[in-house]
Amino acid sequence: FYSIFLLILTKISLVKNEIALLLLHSFWCYLLFYSLASYYRVISFVMFMLFADDKTELEDKPELPLISEEKKREMQKKYSKN
Repeated sequence: FYSIFLLILTKISLVKNEIALLLLHSFWCYLLFYSLASYYRVISFVMFMLFADDKTELEDKPELPLISEEKKREMQKKYSKN
């Protein structure tokens, strides 16, 4: 929309001040680079989510026991129904 607006302004020559045109052009460049950076961020996130391999992440991490074997035996002795 902003590009169309700028095109109309330049073709009709509504803005004759060079500084105003420079400011409008600078704002257009800012919007352009900001939108390109946003598109890249969104697309890279979507690609990461689509092609992420969940199995390898789980296999890489060794499964750690919640408690040690010694603590497990102590609790079994303490809470057993003897």
